Amino acid sequence: MTDSIVLIITISLIIMFSPFFAKFLKLPTTPIEIILGSILGYVGFLHDEHLFDLLAEFGFLYLMFIAGTEINLKNFLKTPFDIIKKGCSVSRLFIPLLHRLFDAV
Repeated sequence: MTDSIVLIITISLIIMFSPFFAKFLKLPTTPIEIILGSILGYVGFLHDEHLFDLLAEFGFLYLMFIAGTEINLKNFLKTPFDIIKKGCSVSRLFIPLLHRLFDAV
């Protein structure tokens, strides 16, 4: 139980202080949160627990949402079709590689 409380307090502190670090370093908040989480995870403040897995999944979904809001669809729709077709064909080359990579883990 105390491990869960320490985990929640540590993540809350990361979320609370990351905008200050972001303003000081003149970087967006999201990369600062990722960097702080990686550092504190490496040091040992964040450890493997069910609550952490749940928060990690939520954080990943939030990151994908933020990335999706950054895409300008007007510019994307103006992209010529051959460039989109080439991009899709190149990405199809990496799908089996990623599948094998994650299947091994």
